[in-house]
Amino acid sequence: TSQLSKVLLEQEIKILKELDNENVIRCLDVIQTANNCYIITEFCKFGDLSKLLRMKGKFTEPEISKFVYQIYKGLKYLRGKNIIHRDFKTANIFVD
Repeated sequence: TSQLSKVLLEQEIKILKELDNENVIRCLDVIQTANNCYIITEFCKFGDLSKLLRMKGKFTEPEISKFVYQIYKGLKYLRGKNIIHRDFKTANIFVD
């Protein structure tokens, strides 16, 4: 299965490099070593949505509306490219 994992990782990297949308994090570079793969993305100063929620305690309705709209736009872009995000959760939504 390590060969399958390698193929899947290569496919994910190829897809990430092709994405270009303001609501989808950009892949800037990929560094592969013998044992690891480092995916370098744009910096998101607030980290992920789950971290921001823990810091703030709660969001206002306008904040939630803004997040939901941006998430919708990102997912719509991915759907247009026939891409499905299979690990969708607040820890995978990055906030700038």
